[in-house]
Amino acid sequence: MADLNKVTLQGRFVRDPESKVAKSGTEFVTFCLACNRIPSKDTGEITADFVDFVAYGNTAKFIKQFFRKGNQAIAEGSIRTNMFIDKDENKRKSTEVVCDKMYFCGAKTERNEEAPVPEAQSNLEAVSNEDDLPF
Repeated sequence: MADLNKVTLQGRFVRDPESKVAKSGTEFVTFCLACNRIPSKDTGEITADFVDFVAYGNTAKFIKQFFRKGNQAIAEGSIRTNMFIDKDENKRKSTEVVCDKMYFCGAKTERNEEAPVPEAQSNLEAVSNEDDLPF
């Protein structure tokens, strides 16, 4: 049986996506989604996990163009764990989701007024050619 590393999360952008360039010259974006957990059975309290993401290529361009702090979205990707040595020579580990698909979620009125969503992209059924998709 093959290993499976697939995650789908729904949440709100904690901050605007941030564009970055790797040492190799590859452009990418990082962002964080606040994803609510199922309410506690005892108290009904809702807590959130703050999940870090990274996206590359056309997915990164799409996210940077259409999403802002507070926007709700659904992200698909895979979990990646990074091992590194910090400035104090301590071994550290970070975990992030490598986002390969991003979907609009929530009301259109929640989206950024400065970056209007073209009708064909907000209603994916209206797109006739998969090559026209921004992701």
